[in-house]
Amino acid sequence: MRKLIIVFSLLLVGCTGISHKEETLPQLPPHIILQNEVGERVGMAVPIKENIFVTADHLREKYGDLYWQEKELEVLARDFDDNLLFLVNESWQGQNGVWSSMPPAVGEEIFWSNPSREGDANISQEQVQSIAQKITEQEQTGKRIIISGTAELPNSGAPVFGRKGQIFGIIIGADKTKNESYAVRGDIIVNILLEHLE
Repeated sequence: MRKLIIVFSLLLVGCTGISHKEETLPQLPPHIILQNEVGERVGMAVPIKENIFVTADHLREKYGDLYWQEKELEVLARDFDDNLLFLVNESWQGQNGVWSSMPPAVGEEIFWSNPSREGDANISQEQVQSIAQKITEQEQTGKRIIISGTAELPNSGAPVFGRKGQIFGIIIGADKTKNESYAVRGDIIVNILLEHLE
């Protein structure tokens, strides 16, 4: 009788299709890897409009001119208040990311990329990380998103995005003492760019 129950249980599990498949992470949005004049990886930039990219302004403060594939990128505008740098990259042949016109919803899960300083310039899907936190009400109304965990160089300028790949902002800094990282919201970034283009 016991063997019959075990066999029936195995058949039931097989028929109901119960499985333990791993959760897939969203696709990393379009981006470029920024380098300094000696070719070291220093951060990331995300396309926002045609050949215009956005990254963290402190990268220019620290490294001076920024490069992509050994080509110097032209500075379009700098926003010191929000630590944003807008760059022109005429060589870019890729697509723009989908920028969210709204901040992430309260409780929404967000993701970011976590490139290392070593290895290939392309970021593998394994380097996309889920942020183990949900968006708070304060972050939805403020300019910045606070992220649990410290984003270190070369994470500056990395996209923060949702499960559908929509870009919610870029990482601009971190505070190791609080174990927090900070991102400027994407809708704020788009509005600042539009002001500079007027």
